[in-house]
Amino acid sequence: MKKRQPITALKMFFELITSPSLPKREADIASAIGEEDLDDHLDRLVKAGLIQYNAIKVNTPYSRYRLSNSIPKRELPIYLHFRTLTNVVFGIFSKNSGKFLTIEDVYDLLPQESKDRYRAKERLLTNLSNLLSYLNKNEYFELENFRQGKQSEINITGNQRMILSELLEIIDRFQDNDEEVFRRGRRLAEEIAHDPQRVSSLLRRAKKASSAANKSPRLKTNKDILDILSSYTNGLTGRQIQELLQDYYGKTLELASVQVLTFSLEKQNLVDVVKKGSVKIFFTKSTPQDD
Repeated sequence: MKKRQPITALKMFFELITSPSLPKREADIASAIGEEDLDDHLDRLVKAGLIQYNAIKVNTPYSRYRLSNSIPKRELPIYLHFRTLTNVVFGIFSKNSGKFLTIEDVYDLLPQESKDRYRAKERLLTNLSNLLSYLNKNEYFELENFRQGKQSEINITGNQRMILSELLEIIDRFQDNDEEVFRRGRRLAEEIAHDPQRVSSLLRRAKKASSAANKSPRLKTNKDILDILSSYTNGLTGRQIQELLQDYYGKTLELASVQVLTFSLEKQNLVDVVKKGSVKIFFTKSTPQDD
């Protein structure tokens, strides 16, 4: 029997609002509610603005480091006897402040003379891995949230928690045949039906939230977003992208719809993302992400 999507969504909501700690891994949520694949559900719920979801890109190395925002005020510690390599690597991160780098990224940015000291690339990569881990332990580098064993996270904001809690309460009361809920529902439906302005408002909101009604194919809108980002080297937030889509292309999209599109671009590795607090800043892949 095919499982109904609304039931799965409700199970996810209950798991999120009753969890003693957040964020939760996608795998943990799936296991808790007895599901195997949540991808389609997560995309819909992100689009609706009901949850926060981030995941590591396919085939992306687990460990990514960046320069710490609060570097210790002491002399740079040297990893074993690799004084020159330690200083060179620290210089690379200093020049790319705010940007997460993998071991392969660091290798590509090494000067050729540093690479020439090693006969085998694998040996140099091993030393780089150990060096990055060492500087991370000494609080000079920060390790990205995602790592082996934690490749995704699902979270909800305080406002989303209130919305989901209220939704589940209404559903519980509906299932219990709460007469007050039925009375409120009938009264609200009658009020809307007899108010042309509210009917018109609901239709406008439905059209605004519908990609089909907007007649803006996703691929074309994705290209528009990439074109916009290429003109803004300091990056843009989702809300700024939303405003520029309206200004440049006359496309009126809900912020949740823009979030789905940027999330898709992020998963396809077509944009770079820097998270400042709870806000994501989006960049084109060729744009440095300096603070």
